[in-house]
Amino acid sequence: MGFIRLFFKYSIAFGVLSLQLSCVTSPSKTFSDIKVGTHKDVVLDTMGSPYRTEFKNGRYIWIYKITENDRLTTKEVDVKDDQVVYVGEVLPDKAQAANKVHRGMAKGEVIDLLGLPSKTRKENSREIWLYVFSNSDSSFSQEIQFENDHVVTTGSVNPASADQTQKDGDPVFTPVN
Repeated sequence: MGFIRLFFKYSIAFGVLSLQLSCVTSPSKTFSDIKVGTHKDVVLDTMGSPYRTEFKNGRYIWIYKITENDRLTTKEVDVKDDQVVYVGEVLPDKAQAANKVHRGMAKGEVIDLLGLPSKTRKENSREIWLYVFSNSDSSFSQEIQFENDHVVTTGSVNPASADQTQKDGDPVFTPVN
């Protein structure tokens, strides 16, 4: 009889410990497999349920706590229309990532760094991307201008300018689907 009680006691203790550890996603090797364009079901199958979720600017924001290089870190996956549109650092780290965008950088490199833009527009030979990042504590916007698929200028902008309209009534920026 003592063996059975001891077995159940340790089984319960192991179950509680497993439940606590499951709140932190440890397979950081699989987090690097999540890319822009990945279907949300693949993310959930690979990473499990997020630690925290939000819905902002038409995107689901999934926050994961993972172990990376023996350190606990926080990563973000943004999902829109069932597809990953951003994967990487959590605000305010995105502001630091946006500062890495430089003249000559290719569009693909920008997407790898910041995800898909919030809005885009065309102006003469330039394609202009607007990124708007926000959470409950802060927000910032970054405009990136491309010619021939490479960055020619980048800088911070007032988020309100994204809502401006041109003289003909068309929006300056159009949402990315």
